[in-house]
Amino acid sequence: MRGALIKRVDPWHLAGRGGAVEGVLGAGRLGRLGAMATPLGGFDISLRFDRMDGQAAAVGAAVMVRLSVRGRVQTVCQRCLEPLDLPVEVDGTVLVARSDAEARALDGDTEALVVDVGEMLELDDLVQDEVMLALPFAPRHEPGECASHDHHKGDRIDGASAHDDQTDPVLAHRNREVVVEPEEKRTNNPFAVLAALQGGDGEEN
Repeated sequence: MRGALIKRVDPWHLAGRGGAVEGVLGAGRLGRLGAMATPLGGFDISLRFDRMDGQAAAVGAAVMVRLSVRGRVQTVCQRCLEPLDLPVEVDGTVLVARSDAEARALDGDTEALVVDVGEMLELDDLVQDEVMLALPFAPRHEPGECASHDHHKGDRIDGASAHDDQTDPVLAHRNREVVVEPEEKRTNNPFAVLAALQGGDGEEN
């Protein structure tokens, strides 16, 4: 079983020898992540530190951190508002620079952190930032797994139930059957007869 992940490292020291760090980041150290999701246990973490290609001999060269995170979190489904468990599977690359100017000179497609000279890289913050970026903005259950699926199974497609039709006069009027009278019934209508007589009078005059 892996031990606890160390809290901070010197990325340049580790990169100089191609070092790696592994361990478990316990749920008690994931406080910032709690604003988005609840960790279900600790996360398995692997970090590998290397100098960027072509910069091995450069003084203050940026460091490339390859990060792997595995774990689970619980959040809320945005469709049914019920608990939703999600796997956490993060595999990414983060660049670490010594200054803002150095960070701006790096590959713009890759995230860059700035760690001042003499400072250490805080691994708790690094891991939590990457996990929060990887979580879906509006998490939802898979189709058919949402709690609202069973709750509304008996409802019509338009969202109204049969009970609604009986209690809502608008729905009842909308859904009532339209009856077309036979031709002979329409001709026996007293108003229709009166209209015919009036029309006949007009012809005689």
